[in-house]
Parts: sequence; C-alpha cells; structure tokens
Amino acid sequence: MSNIQNQTGSLLLTVSSVKRKYNGILKETGENFNVFEILGLTTKEKKTHSAFLAALLDPQGSHNKGTFFVEGFLDVIKKAFLNKNITIGIVPGNDTKVTVERSIGRSTDTDVGYIDILLTDNLKNHLIIENKINAGDQPGQLQKYHSFDPDAPLVYLTLDGKNPSGMSTGNNPEVLEKTVCISYRSDITVWLEKCYPECADNLILSATLKQYINVIRQLTNQAMNNHEKKEIIDLILSDKEKFEALEYLNDKLVWRDTINNIMQNVWERIICKNGIADDMNLLTGYKKDSVFGAKDFDFWFYREGWRYCIYFYFEEEFKTISSGIAVLSDDDVYDEEEKQKFGKRLSGLEGSTIHPRWIWKSNFRNYDNSTWYDVYLKGEKIIAEEMQTILDKVEDIM
Repeated sequence: MSNIQNQTGSLLLTVSSVKRKYNGILKETGENFNVFEILGLTTKEKKTHSAFLAALLDPQGSHNKGTFFVEGFLDVIKKAFLNKNITIGIVPGNDTKVTVERSIGRSTDTDVGYIDILLTDNLKNHLIIENKINAGDQPGQLQKYHSFDPDAPLVYLTLDGKNPSGMSTGNNPEVLEKTVCISYRSDITVWLEKCYPECADNLILSATLKQYINVIRQLTNQAMNNHEKKEIIDLILSDKEKFEALEYLNDKLVWRDTINNIMQNVWERIICKNGIADDMNLLTGYKKDSVFGAKDFDFWFYREGWRYCIYFYFEEEFKTISSGIAVLSDDDVYDEEEKQKFGKRLSGLEGSTIHPRWIWKSNFRNYDNSTWYDVYLKGEKIIAEEMQTILDKVEDIM
C-alpha cells in the first residue's frame, strides 16, 4: 500500500472516530429527538417555517421577549440591505404587527396572492418576506408583492440565498432594485444562534430554538456542529500526514467523483434493461443535454396512452428533488377539473401545484433525507417506492 493510501486511511479513521464520539453525545443528550422531524414538518414552508419565524418576529408573541427577536433579525440582515443601498424602512416596536399568509387580493379569477410574512410598523411601513424552502417561484410573484407596496423592501429568503427567477420578478428593474436575498444557511442560522443564549431563562423556548436550529442545519447540509468540526480540524492540523491526505483528496476531487459515480450507478439501475422502469412496466424520458443529478435535470415515467407522467426534477445539484405528476406533452396543459381529481386522490400526501405543467408536486423527502451511502446502496429503490406510492393512488386516472 502506498504512503498516500496509508495517510488517507489514517485520516478517515480519525474522522470516523470523532463522528462516533459526537453521535454518542447526541444520543446521551437526547438531541437526536426532534419534534419537527418526527411530525414531518421540516420542509413545510407555511405550516412550519413561516409560522415559526413569524411567531419569533412578533413582539406580542408568546415568547415574551418583546422586540428582542425582530431587532436581532433586522440587525443580522442589515448588511444585505447595505450591499444594495436599500433602507430597511420599518422601525420595530412593541406595536409592530407580523402577519402570516397576508392576502393581497386576486390578479385573476383563480389566482389569489399571499405574502408569506408581512411586518408592519406603527407608521404603516412594510417589510415583505417571501419564504422558499424547496418550492419553485410562481409567475409574477414578487411583482405582485411590489404592487402591494412599491416602497417596501422585498426579502427573498431561501436555503442558500439564491436570486429569484425572472419568472417571479418579471425582470422588472423596480422589483429587482427592491429585492434583497438572504439565506437560512447563514442569516437565519446566525440570527437564531445569537438569540439562543439569551433564552436560557425559558427552558421550553430554548429547547425549541435548539431543535429548530438543528432542522435548519439538516436542510442546509450543516449538520456537523462547531465543536465536532473544530476537533476534526485541530486533529488534521496537528498531523502533517493527515493534512497531506486531506489536501490530496481535495486536489484529486475524490468526493466529487465518488458522488458522480453513485449517481451514474443509480441512473443505470433506473433506465437499463431489467432496471426499475422495466420491472414496473414503465417507459422513461429524460433531459438529453445534461447528466443525471445536475441542477434542473428532469426525468419521467409513463405508459403508452397516458396523458400524464410521474415526474422527477432536481431543484439543486444531486440532492434536492421534487416529484409528482406532470403533463406528458410540452404542448399540453391540465384543466382545473383534472387537477381537483388528482388533488383529491393525493390529499393524504404533502404536495401542491405551482406550474402549468405540474398537476401535483411534492418535495421528495425520502430521497433528500437519505445519506449518500443509502443512495449508493438503494437509490433506485427509493425512487421506485416513490413512484409506487403515486401509482397506487392515481394509476387508473393517469
């Protein structure tokens, strides 16, 4: 065995040992018990994240901390506002109102606009927050919010701080000028971790904040806590051979190539002869000019004569997938009666419709929550189980 292989083996054993140590700590302290995760609420934008954040931001909230949370939030995001030369506008006080799902009226006979979180101070200044976990943008969404109050800043909150799509802003320069992007990964995590120590006098509030911070860390792939990370870094820096092994793995893109290999194997087990598509007697389609797992890669399953297909779409590279039902032809759209029929059949599953081609869409949580080793061992089975769940409910009306 070469020297670099010995060094790499030693590095991996060290990291594995630290990981086992902290897993033991989590088990002993009970931090693995998370009520948000147990109740299946981790990716529900409205019922979990918007509601929870609004409850904290409300000076009249049951947290009994007055303006502590809202002032802390505005302090954390002020840098993003300064970078765009935008004034936050609202001045928080005990009479600041926080509204979840604020209706802004209809733009069409069937389309009602709702602001996820609306902050209003005593001078009627507004701060509009659009909250995105995994859902895509809706047509003209931020344009509608801008029309509600052209003077109000638009805070676009996502897991990673990405920009809104042109579909949402209409590429309107006035909307773009008022839009500030923040993220759960940094801004919300920093805000809540600053607030957490000040809540030690309220055990329930403190414990709930801790669990919610852990949910965000899971959603943003930051599950490793700072103590665990520091211990690993210190061990690597204290040993030249471990440092060189890490440098070697990084230079050779070993992790990236490992994930590419996993995804390619899963893809082949889905579409190859005697793969899951054959096993389920389904035909397949997929984006021809990209690779399986790339952002925006889509693939679908159907049978001859179907108007609809079981549709999968990578919202983010490799990990975050949406699944659901879409019209099979690019030239086709569903009608409202069919949408209601599918919706009724699938009412027991978390999902919605946000695009003319999607008749029903859901976050594919079983895939998103799987470890990479799970994907390697049974990625195609996870996808097949999702397809079967949908088929069992709606195959006869596809």
